[in-house]
Amino acid sequence: MENLLNINLSETRSTVINWPNELRQIVDGYRSYRSVSHGVQKDAVQNSWDARIDKLSAKNWRLEFEIIESKGVTLFLFVDQGTTGLTGRVLSAEELEVDLPIEERWGRFENVAFTKEPSEKALGARGRGKFIFLGASKYRGRTNDDKVIQNLILYDTLRKDGTYRFGFRTITTTESPIHAFEANDARERLKAFTKGLVRPLENVGTRVIIVDPIDELISDVRSGRFSNFIEETWWQIIKSQNCSIQVKIGNKIQQAGLLPYYDFPTKDTKRFKIWKKDNVKLPGAPTYKVKNLLIAYDADREVSEEIQGIALQRGGMKVCSLPTRYVEKSIANSIYGYIDFDEALEEKLREDEGPEHYSFDFKKVIPRLVKQFVEEESDKFFREKPGISIGMKPQTLEKSRSAEVK
Repeated sequence: MENLLNINLSETRSTVINWPNELRQIVDGYRSYRSVSHGVQKDAVQNSWDARIDKLSAKNWRLEFEIIESKGVTLFLFVDQGTTGLTGRVLSAEELEVDLPIEERWGRFENVAFTKEPSEKALGARGRGKFIFLGASKYRGRTNDDKVIQNLILYDTLRKDGTYRFGFRTITTTESPIHAFEANDARERLKAFTKGLVRPLENVGTRVIIVDPIDELISDVRSGRFSNFIEETWWQIIKSQNCSIQVKIGNKIQQAGLLPYYDFPTKDTKRFKIWKKDNVKLPGAPTYKVKNLLIAYDADREVSEEIQGIALQRGGMKVCSLPTRYVEKSIANSIYGYIDFDEALEEKLREDEGPEHYSFDFKKVIPRLVKQFVEEESDKFFREKPGISIGMKPQTLEKSRSAEVK
């Protein structure tokens, strides 16, 4: 039964948000896991991958990042092809009172926290990506109506029906203004905002432009770390579907490739020991399946810190890693691998995934069961493979784990 209150919302006031502080908290959330640069590539690829036309083989899908510097202007942009572009209309506030259907991609991009249906098989759902892009801008300026703004991203899209649209997002002390322009007006606005450095899109797709990017982002791109972040996060789609993700700096192009360690050994050798499980029902929740679990040990050397542990994959994206416990540090640092899941388990895990896509809530039942499965299979691996010794688990941790299961 509905509770009726004697309230007239037309007489109320809206809550004021301090947008600089809100943006800072979002950025800090990403920094608590990795870095702003890592978050930029992760959300950029995720958004584009979700919008690919060919869901099975990703035919013709590609993504390019680029630094453009000229005339005192620095831009960092990324543009995709083989995607739908940002379909849909520029929506009114009244139209935003319900979750948006899949075709309203422009509305979803401009607004926040509209959910996606499981049938979409999307990686993103929280709408935070646009804000890590905004947080990667250090732009400061003043508008022609004398408003002070900070942080600025531009975005444009060309759609299959020939529609071209350009928009921007910025923040003031209490607002995060957005605006959109169509057709020739959109082309002129793009030219004005980018000082003529960027031309309107000629291929169907979407582009995001970070104006005056932070030094950290530029440094990571120039050093090659940004490409390494892509290779670490998206190795599975690079390997399985030979996807093209490039980083362009002037005339130099860095092609994201498959890191050597992700060309996993297929059998035990003198150097490598492996443990593999395929199509296993998840213990404790047998309606869900683990597609693949692979644990590898390199007896010759430690692997890089970013690769250590067992990567939890969802939809081809590395979300996070489970560290190896109860073994000597030198052995733990030489263990790597991954686990991925059937569609039903992926969707269930997505419910308990952190908003930045770097964590799962392992206090929840299904993520906890996945973690326990990895730990138990790791224990078997250590015990059954020669040359790897496992230490004793602390009794207090064993008791705590038993209590969690009950």
